[in-house]
Amino acid sequence: MFDDILILLKSHIQKTKILTKDDWSKIIEGLECIEDIRGQWDHPGKFTLIKSSRITMKNVDISLIGIDETGCLKLMLPECEYRFPGKIVLEIPINEKYKEITNELLNLNKKT
Repeated sequence: MFDDILILLKSHIQKTKILTKDDWSKIIEGLECIEDIRGQWDHPGKFTLIKSSRITMKNVDISLIGIDETGCLKLMLPECEYRFPGKIVLEIPINEKYKEITNELLNLNKKT
């Protein structure tokens, strides 16, 4: 379902490809990502794009994978605070619906 998007994200995290605006558009559209600074607070369980390098997981009850435009990937846990080197963070919910993509990305992160 997310094969092309997963390939783009993997290459981005591994720093083998710099994602273009078109690549990001494909990811955002393919994941039906919602651009909203309030992220999971207003859109729980959905892909969200946060235009900030600082992410708070206060009052968020699920774990997320955060990936910024520099390729930095972080596992984000409820009630914690995170800072990314980039200025925009893609939030991917870790849940049964997105198990395939989240498992692939988390396993990739263990190898880097």
